[in-house]
Amino acid sequence: MRVATVLIGAVTALLASFAPADAQSFKWWQDEKMKAELALTADQSAKIESVFQVSMATQRKNFDELGRREKEFSEMLLRDDTTEAAVMRQAEQVEALRAEMSKTRTLMLFRMNRILTTEQRMKFNELQERRDRERNRRPPEKPVKK
Repeated sequence: MRVATVLIGAVTALLASFAPADAQSFKWWQDEKMKAELALTADQSAKIESVFQVSMATQRKNFDELGRREKEFSEMLLRDDTTEAAVMRQAEQVEALRAEMSKTRTLMLFRMNRILTTEQRMKFNELQERRDRERNRRPPEKPVKK
């Protein structure tokens, strides 16, 4: 029972990492400061938004399916009559969906990247590196007490 509880917790954490809301937390192509720093045109911003929307539609569908399969998998692990073969089949389905989501995200980022000019890509990478360095320098945020 303890193993199943740990697995369910791990599955929940993993699902959260694929949540479509994640991708919407910062639409850099719509941020005025980023658009100015990258000299991003209105046309480029619109094209990137289109790529994002198409990808997110696929991601939402896959995310919902992944959630359903993960729930089935978690329930399966708790049953006494579950066979190893059944666990492996379900695990393969879950992993295939995760891989599909990863590929969809990678393709989305590739398509967005192709909309930028070489100079914009270089500037974007510089801005990302600077943001990452700044994040690493900040002290961890304190949890909010409820």
